[in-house]
Amino acid sequence: MRKSYIIQIIREIAAYVGEVLVLNTNGKWQNLGDLWSTKVIFEGNIKITKAGNERTAQSIAFSLGNIGAGAWDMISLGRKPILYRDYLSTKKKTIIENFE
Repeated sequence: MRKSYIIQIIREIAAYVGEVLVLNTNGKWQNLGDLWSTKVIFEGNIKITKAGNERTAQSIAFSLGNIGAGAWDMISLGRKPILYRDYLSTKKKTIIENFE
């Protein structure tokens, strides 16, 4: 598959997910000029759980480039992206961090 085609798919996934999050979870766009630095910001008492420890943050930001690339990685491995689970988590303002 051509690299330009993959980049286009990642952009389209990111744009779609970003728009869904903004419209349905009160997120706000923060456009810094390119896909990798464009973010959706969420504000207001967000519960973050990592390795069994919980904390509360007043805001959190998701890079749309990372969202699109993560979804593409799952697709290329023959697995379903976890976008809907992430959407529901964001809507409830409860984030589970599974990475170091």
